Amino acid sequence: MVGRLQNKIKLRLYHFFPFYVQSILHHTARVSPELVCCLFVVLLLFACLFVVVFVCLFVVVAVVVVAVVLLSVVVVVVSAGVVAVFVNVWASAFMFACLFPFDGLQLLFHDPFMSDIG
Repeated sequence: MVGRLQNKIKLRLYHFFPFYVQSILHHTARVSPELVCCLFVVLLLFACLFVVVFVCLFVVVAVVVVAVVLLSVVVVVVSAGVVAVFVNVWASAFMFACLFPFDGLQLLFHDPFMSDIG
């Protein structure tokens, strides 16, 4: 009876963990079925633990990558907005100075190399 149960357990273990369990059972041929079941449970727990660790690691890496990409996009968009506002203000001031030749504004845009023109 014990031998048949042990053979059933061995067949099921061979199905799930063919290489590892075969080597373990080969070296421990006269082990009780309870110990074989315990070994199977321990191997199964380690396999589940590795799966959980790798899934958590994958999730953490994915979150970090998404955060870095979003931060990069935000930095580029904000920088482009700042440059656009600066260029718009500078162009507006230059156009205003050209349209209305007041002395105060002409001092801001005075070019010493162009002083001989008009």
